[in-house]
Amino acid sequence: MVKIKFSKILSELMAKQNLTVSELSKKSGIHYVMINRYLKSDRKGKLPSVETILSLAKALECSLDELLGFKISNDNIKESPILSSTARTIGIFIDDLDAKDNLKKLLLLAIKKDKE
Repeated sequence: MVKIKFSKILSELMAKQNLTVSELSKKSGIHYVMINRYLKSDRKGKLPSVETILSLAKALECSLDELLGFKISNDNIKESPILSSTARTIGIFIDDLDAKDNLKKLLLLAIKKDKE
């Protein structure tokens, strides 16, 4: 199972911009109690909803892959049919998500749309 240290990433992104929980709450529209829970990993490994992730990424002025801990670079893109380590990691992450998870639905939709 892929374990994403969402709390660590969130904390680092907040520190990079010198944002307090209260300031991020105001910028993102996410209640400060929830942000504190994400920072303390109080949610038993559950990621926030897609809407929350989008709001946090926008407020932190970062990409979704950065907020979720994926390091995607041109170095990972090859012309060979072999999957890059990033692609394998993303695939494992998607497979580990519950079928009803909105994030899984969003990612699968994005992949399908990209193939068209």
